[in-house]
Amino acid sequence: MNPNVLRVPVVPGLDPRTAYGDVHERGIRGMVLEAFGVGNMPDLEKDGWLPWLIDQRSKDVLVYLTTQCLAGALRPELYQSGSVALDMGVENSRYMTPE
Repeated sequence: MNPNVLRVPVVPGLDPRTAYGDVHERGIRGMVLEAFGVGNMPDLEKDGWLPWLIDQRSKDVLVYLTTQCLAGALRPELYQSGSVALDMGVENSRYMTPE
């Protein structure tokens, strides 16, 4: 296991800017982001997930999108938040669960 990779479950109502802060500053160089279903996450400004991802991607933190579901393919482009994440360079891990 690489200690510079962080597992980040998306939790509704959790502001990642508060919970995780600037992960790049802490030495994190990659994240496995656990979204919902086929690749959805909260996309309201107050939730902070997309602004936080934009900030971390601008610092070259690699992000791989996966799902909290046990089975099924990722299709993040079906949701606004997933499309925005893909556009900013978040990698779609297709079928990969966090494990």
